[in-house]
Amino acid sequence: MYRRLPGEQREEGDQQGLLRLPDRGRPAAGIGRDEAEEIWFKAVTSYVTTNTDYAGARKGTLSAACGLYGADPAQYKAVDRAGAAVNVK
Repeated sequence: MYRRLPGEQREEGDQQGLLRLPDRGRPAAGIGRDEAEEIWFKAVTSYVTTNTDYAGARKGTLSAACGLYGADPAQYKAVDRAGAAVNVK
């Protein structure tokens, strides 16, 4: 996919000012809004602090999903795929 990002300069030889974006990870199937809200609320009230980075937020949402639904259900897997989709490890 090619797209000009705000504030970025053209590369030498770039005739149209388009830049190649890196691979953004795997596609992720979604879960319902209610379940996503429950997982996020549990994560921010139990696992995430003001000093948590992206990797910590992924761990927190995975822990919340596991606590609410178990480690194998679709909700946990969807949270895991979402983190992978945006390359948060």
